[in-house]
Amino acid sequence: MTRDEVVDYALEVEPPGGREVVGRPQPADGPLSRREMQVASLIAEGTTNAQVASRLFISERTVESHLASIFNKLGVDSRLQVARWFATTHEAAPA
Repeated sequence: MTRDEVVDYALEVEPPGGREVVGRPQPADGPLSRREMQVASLIAEGTTNAQVASRLFISERTVESHLASIFNKLGVDSRLQVARWFATTHEAAPA
């Protein structure tokens, strides 16, 4: 990403022409916030809380808070159910 693209991403400005950056989580059209979607995506990949925290530059406690919120919003009680929900509602990014 260029410096301008990073700034636009941080400010959640859509790129010119409405094109989407590959691998970037979709805006929160559903029940989860953008950050919760990032956490759910990583959970669907099978990462641990520590790995999620490391990749998103947040604490493990923050990951736990996001997971609790995700569980409540989706009405689930396990990481596997979050992964299944994510897999059924999101297509894989093109390779």
